[in-house]
Amino acid sequence: MAREIEIKLEIPAAAASKVMRLPWLWEQASGEVQPASMSATYYDTPKRLLRKKGVTLRVRRAGNKHVQTVKTAPNGNGSPLAGSEWETEVLSGAPEFKRAVSAPLKEFSRRKLRRALKPVFEVKVERSAYPVQSANSAIEVAIDRGQIAADGSSLEFCEIELELKRGASSELARIGRRLAAEVPASLGFKTKADRG
Repeated sequence: MAREIEIKLEIPAAAASKVMRLPWLWEQASGEVQPASMSATYYDTPKRLLRKKGVTLRVRRAGNKHVQTVKTAPNGNGSPLAGSEWETEVLSGAPEFKRAVSAPLKEFSRRKLRRALKPVFEVKVERSAYPVQSANSAIEVAIDRGQIAADGSSLEFCEIELELKRGASSELARIGRRLAAEVPASLGFKTKADRG
């Protein structure tokens, strides 16, 4: 299990290129931009049993790699700022229970859950991510341009994710405030799972 601390900023898609060119942000960069195309399928039961318990289950594909992720928020309240996550590489795009069972899924009957799980929606993302060093903190800045598709309809979004890799969470807030002062951005309280 890993602890995930992040801030999301919703921005217009037209502002994404401006963020990528901010000189002060580049001065703090500690590595190259890593572009990636990703798609993820989110799973739940028809009655949204996982969602009601504050649990998200997805399988993300990047290239030939599949990673199953189970996320929970503190007390199952859906907060995007901090939570726990379990990641395991799996063999295909479907959830695997034999190789990767995390604590939040153990409270459900595995056999019953396996039978009831269905793909609920898919998220496709073009990501540009790079590491920055701020004070003594390591932060990943990722700009996601994406689309969520479910039941024949779709929703486009653009957001900045600031994820704390090491150090003080106050640095996330400082960078987030500075970004919001320079580009039209608002604090995002919806995760991709919430949007789906």
